[in-house]
Amino acid sequence: MSLGRERREATGFVTWMRGATASQGGETREAARWSARAAYWAGHSRPRDSLRLWQAVSDLTDELEEDDEVAALAINSRLLQLQYAWRVGMSAEEQARLAAEVEQTAMRRNDVHSRALLRVATSVRPGLPHEAGAWLAAVEETVALADESGDPHLQVAVRAAGAYAYLCTANFDDFEAMLDEVLELAQGDRTVGAGVILGSPTAWAVMGKGMVRRERGQYAEAEELFERALQLTVEEDDPETASWVRSNQAGLRALRGDIEGGLAIARRNCELTERLGDIFSRSLALANLAWTQIAAKEYEDALASIAEAERLYREAMDNDGEMAAWRAQMRAQALTGVGRAEEAIGVAEWAIETSREQGMLWAYPIANLALARALVAAGRDGAEAALAAGERVARQTRALSLLRDIETERDALAAAGELA
Repeated sequence: MSLGRERREATGFVTWMRGATASQGGETREAARWSARAAYWAGHSRPRDSLRLWQAVSDLTDELEEDDEVAALAINSRLLQLQYAWRVGMSAEEQARLAAEVEQTAMRRNDVHSRALLRVATSVRPGLPHEAGAWLAAVEETVALADESGDPHLQVAVRAAGAYAYLCTANFDDFEAMLDEVLELAQGDRTVGAGVILGSPTAWAVMGKGMVRRERGQYAEAEELFERALQLTVEEDDPETASWVRSNQAGLRALRGDIEGGLAIARRNCELTERLGDIFSRSLALANLAWTQIAAKEYEDALASIAEAERLYREAMDNDGEMAAWRAQMRAQALTGVGRAEEAIGVAEWAIETSREQGMLWAYPIANLALARALVAAGRDGAEAALAAGERVARQTRALSLLRDIETERDALAAAGELA
């Protein structure tokens, strides 16, 4: 076992079992304890095994009379199952049952810690049909609950998970501010909050700061942060976050003109992520492969990658999720590339409307850019209006990298006399 995993297991187990009694019990109690230890050990490196083991803990605790230890195991095993729901998939009915059982026990025992994590699992996590206002409100409420608990592990874990909402809504300043809070609260101790929701909150925070630099067009700084984040995932034995980092590295390489390098990273990332058994990360890896394939003008391959990414996501989550518009704009770009411009227009318009309705403004400027390209390819008017709409939001959110792309596209179309 690696040092990172040993630390994560030890820290996680102590955190989750805070205040629980160590009373002696029979074989059922001991089996529940050992199943919990095994589930922590498997962690995000083996999500399907972790889910199976937490299900076993729940079943075993149902056979025991409730005391502090049994209640902690019962609640935590259900919370962890909910955390794996967005990684490997779970029916809505099963999620609702687990959430109701956690809420009942947590309220009865005045367990603020578990209430905060339940809020993450039901309202903050990825894989839900989010609307920006409600999502951000849920993040603020959950952070307040974590702060009320006074538990630094929970404070770090909740902020790391909640920051994602600010990214998807293109509030990059608040995204980075929350990531900075993660790093400040951890005070250099990478075990703080590790394994509670994300494997390594520190690695995720460093990666996220790199994403902000990329959005601001600061590519060299972004690359340095991604490299640092990837090293942290190795040291902390966190292959899930490593997959997300590699996806970002691949896209950044393509943005910087190293398209072959980006493709190599993206393809390798898909291979490694498939071994994880994490459907969310696999779908994301495929979508990012499509991103680099579009940059390489491998449009047919990009369409295949997007189709598989969307299939995996929908089957696991039962909805299109917070990244629906982002995936759709890439599909529109690939459709334009293979000469299906009229179809691309419809897809791009859907991405724009969905982004606007949900408030997922991260995708809005690039969806407008995709629409402009499709309109020009179809010989239709409206490209300038689409570029102007994308430009307005890119300026508002300070997405300087996209703003640069929009301005470059406008100049190229104007020079060709195709801007209307």
